[in-house]
Amino acid sequence: MAKRKDSPQPDSIKKRRPDSGNDFDKTSRYLMSLMAREFIAWCFACSPDLLVVHRLINTRSLAPDQPERIFDLVAEVTWVDTDGEYWAIDSESQTSPDFPMKYRMSHYLLDIQETIRPSTDRMTDYEVGGIIVNLTGKGKSYRPSVKEIGNRKMLFGVQPIQINLCECDAAETLQKVTAGVWPITLLGWIPLMAGGNESGIIEQWVAAVSPHTNQKMRSDLAYMVKLFSNLTNTKPLWDKALKGWHHMKSELVEELNREARIEIRQGDLIAIAVDKFGFSQRIEEEISAITNVDRLQRMLRSIHRTNTLDELLAIE
Repeated sequence: MAKRKDSPQPDSIKKRRPDSGNDFDKTSRYLMSLMAREFIAWCFACSPDLLVVHRLINTRSLAPDQPERIFDLVAEVTWVDTDGEYWAIDSESQTSPDFPMKYRMSHYLLDIQETIRPSTDRMTDYEVGGIIVNLTGKGKSYRPSVKEIGNRKMLFGVQPIQINLCECDAAETLQKVTAGVWPITLLGWIPLMAGGNESGIIEQWVAAVSPHTNQKMRSDLAYMVKLFSNLTNTKPLWDKALKGWHHMKSELVEELNREARIEIRQGDLIAIAVDKFGFSQRIEEEISAITNVDRLQRMLRSIHRTNTLDELLAIE
């Protein structure tokens, strides 16, 4: 892996995509982040024991003027069968297949590679990869651009894993989740899977989720299936099956809004701090670790009176 010094923040990071801000995509990203290691393992069709998720990377600083990036899931991953390679794996969802996603993802991952470093090795670049979940429809296959002449090969681009939920079997998903093989969060997507809105499957879903001891997870999943069933025009079926449930929809919405408030302020503060003190990895790390909204707001109000990053971080 290449070694190099931290690069200045490139102008290209401001060219961020305008989409992926709808409730379906944001809720999917939330779903993916709840059990990130298990979700990534499901996408790779492997055991979660084969990978370690060290952290979820805060990418808000890459495009502080782009609120749709708030709910991104970019995980720092190492694989047990590799010699310490750090990967940044970007997981995206889209309501329907959009082929240019490939190019936006490639651009985004290159930005990550250029501006963010692994948590334990600041002189090493990430290896990068992507996962695209199509909530409806079947996406076209992606492949990197390759040119071979003689014994030379030129390759560019990202070849993400692509998951078409309409090709996933709802019955198999319920079986694997119940057996503890796959993460329970996948049940939020059941209405989008093959056979996912059949009466028998809905009954099995209710039976699988009802005894779940985590009330918040139960409520989140109920909210998710009712939301995603709008994409398959089957919401009345799920409304009937879940009648009388105490969904506590506001908890999930409140959590999404709370995270948004935190990360918006983090992103604003990071952007101002970079302009004032110059780009450094420490700015992103230190500010991303602050989750007190009131403190972040006080720092935003007072940053113009500080001369160093340490003075800024001293504000309580």
